[in-house]
Amino acid sequence: MPDGHDSPDGRCYLDIMNEPNATITRFYRWNAPIYDLTRWVIHRGRPAAVDALELEPGDRVLEIGCGTGLNFARLQSKVGDTGRIVGVDLSTDMLARARRRQSPNVELICEDASSLALDRQFDGVLLTYALTIIPDWQTAIARAFEHLTGDGRLVVLDFGRTNRALAIHRRLFDWYLALNHVHSDRDIGGELRRHTDRVEILRPTTAYATLLRCRK
Repeated sequence: MPDGHDSPDGRCYLDIMNEPNATITRFYRWNAPIYDLTRWVIHRGRPAAVDALELEPGDRVLEIGCGTGLNFARLQSKVGDTGRIVGVDLSTDMLARARRRQSPNVELICEDASSLALDRQFDGVLLTYALTIIPDWQTAIARAFEHLTGDGRLVVLDFGRTNRALAIHRRLFDWYLALNHVHSDRDIGGELRRHTDRVEILRPTTAYATLLRCRK
């Protein structure tokens, strides 16, 4: 299935929508080929994030910032062949990699998370290591809630400050994240609470990342 808003030469029109988005798409243009080989070291906790969605066979799930589709196999194991997975990402280069993991019930869409307006709602919405890099992350959270069914679950796994890492390690890691356009100082939990009081802080999966689940 073709990605939404693709131009004839295969690039997404959103690549040139604004400078913050263009910076991210340029970064992932060269980073996509090495993403799976390098990010496994720090992108821990994905299985726990998918499990936290509490999906059942036949459910519909939206993954915002799906990247190369690293979560697709586990999502597929939850929703089965009768379910539906929609993966959204700003980078066509990352989506090209995700297409290699695309099964018949997976739809890929090129879109800015802060402009997302699909004509459907989902039983689960997932964001793993995405909100700390999305430029307009507060609006992206609002769009995610809009796509939830009444009893749907929104799960976020992302970088954040915890008291489990030594200060010197924290400074070095923040420096590394900044090189990758990641803003680990964003108060994601606080922003989620602006939309709902049903926010659970699940056990952090590493010394630097937090897993959260919320409902409308």
